[in-house]
Amino acid sequence: MDAEPLNTLLTAIEQVRIPVWILVVSAAANVVLAVVAVLALYFAVRRTGTASKQTQAAIKANEDRARRSRAATIFDFDRLWESLEFSDSRMAFHKLRREVESFVNNNDKYKHLDESGKIDALREECSRRLYEMRDVDEARYLKIMKLPGFFETIGFLVKRDLMKLDDVLDLYGGALIQLHDVVGIHISSRSKEDIGMSDGYFEYFRSFRETADGVRHELVEAY
Repeated sequence: MDAEPLNTLLTAIEQVRIPVWILVVSAAANVVLAVVAVLALYFAVRRTGTASKQTQAAIKANEDRARRSRAATIFDFDRLWESLEFSDSRMAFHKLRREVESFVNNNDKYKHLDESGKIDALREECSRRLYEMRDVDEARYLKIMKLPGFFETIGFLVKRDLMKLDDVLDLYGGALIQLHDVVGIHISSRSKEDIGMSDGYFEYFRSFRETADGVRHELVEAY
């Protein structure tokens, strides 16, 4: 390209000036975009915080409903336990326990035993008498066996996390100890006799066995 036309083109470019208002508008636009970005971030954070609070509120509401549901379940079971129907069962159970305790405490065969040994003797004698009762007094036998049936249902609910074990022990720890003393060995023996029922025969009640022994140990330590 010739030198003269090139100089003419450069001179024309230099004479083109960007108006000031365009620069101002461009700068203002950049500021606006920055402000919008900051506001968007602010509202996003607020929405996140609100969602978090809503989530926490929903979790608390669900926990409250779960507590109320467990309380209602416990109340229903306790009302059943105190009902006339189970009152008859508890009376039959306590009568058997008193009879066997008296037999063990007054029998020379067991006088040399310590407290733990006498408990084992009581359990064995209770099992023997329950077998005998099953054959000669089935009505009384069924009344007593209704009590482990009650705890079988509770054990099922505990296993499914629909009831809390601590709640059950607070309400029925003493009853579980005494009940296992009377029917624990008998139920274990029957589970081995009944073909096809070894795993399912009072399986949830039997799962309380170690728990009941643990509660007994804690009570002995406390006193």
